[in-house]
Amino acid sequence: MSKRLNGLMAAALAAFISTPALAILPDSGMWSIGAELNGNPGRGIQIDRQGGSTLILTYFGYRADGSSLFLQAAGTLKDGKQFDGVLTEYRNGRALGGQARDGEFAQEAGPVRIVFDSSTTATITLPGEAPQRLQRFQFEDLRNRLNFTFFHSSAQDYARMSSSGEITFKVDANSLIAVERSNAGSIACEYSGNLQPTGDSFSSEGTAQCFFGATSQAYLYSMRELKVDEFGALTARFYFRHPSYPELRPSLRSVAGICKGSAANIDVYRCDPSDLKLDPGLWKEW
Repeated sequence: MSKRLNGLMAAALAAFISTPALAILPDSGMWSIGAELNGNPGRGIQIDRQGGSTLILTYFGYRADGSSLFLQAAGTLKDGKQFDGVLTEYRNGRALGGQARDGEFAQEAGPVRIVFDSSTTATITLPGEAPQRLQRFQFEDLRNRLNFTFFHSSAQDYARMSSSGEITFKVDANSLIAVERSNAGSIACEYSGNLQPTGDSFSSEGTAQCFFGATSQAYLYSMRELKVDEFGALTARFYFRHPSYPELRPSLRSVAGICKGSAANIDVYRCDPSDLKLDPGLWKEW
């Protein structure tokens, strides 16, 4: 963080007019329907999005006679948040252990609509049913990967990375505290907010106090796609808004870093599987 960031934020607040909400990019994976997630076999939705606005949706559930059923629909997000498609049933495809054969169209089950209000929550309307809540199914807790200090750099409006620094996270079940330091060791920003799992990443919203020499400025922040992968690599998008002008377009920082390991040496090693509490086999790519 530097004086330049303060200038960019000030310029953004002066230049940007009120804009529509940012597009909502749904997380790929398994989603649960309404209050049906109770630990027993049930139905759900699988959403696949490969970095764009096209979605492939697979519904798995049951027929009235109790036999299993899968349906599929495909389409694009409209207005950055709404998906409309037609659930289609197929038949006569290859059976387990059977001979190769192509499936064929059976029938259309009806229209499906999903309106996303975050990357992991939405409202779904299935054929013949009232609208109900839809949420990303969370089956693994990855919070411990955030509780490290990371060497990091970031990019703002220009296609170049800032000087490196450090950011240290302390998280628990639903809160986040972070301290960001410049490469000289001085505090650049302090963050305090909530923490929400979003599939294999997290989101956080709260307040940030950023320091520019002898002065400081408070901001409203939002961290999106806050993620530490199996190799200790940090990625995230940080959005900043001035608290007096929350309706204006936020300033964006794209952040990337690597976690510091616990082993001491003449230099600081990156973290390893034991630091991340991972199976070492996950690091064996060759």
